Amino acid sequence: MSGADLDSAVLVGATLHRADLRGAILETVMHMTLPLGATWDSHTRWPHGLAARAAEESDEVAPGVYRVRDEGILNRANPVRV
Repeated sequence: MSGADLDSAVLVGATLHRADLRGAILETVMHMTLPLGATWDSHTRWPHGLAARAAEESDEVAPGVYRVRDEGILNRANPVRV
């Protein structure tokens, strides 16, 4: 899905667990939840309300590449700065 444009997609029931969302345009996606284990970067455009959560619940795994924690446990000790 890297670079995918999912403009206005409805993702009810979609499984994006561990998806590569680098550069994905998700801003107008409806009913999306934060996909655990997904990778993303600063070019990923999250739906309203998910960008901050993605940053809070992710770790940098390579320069400029982040992964949402699989276990979904919030670790506020090292928040991602994007």
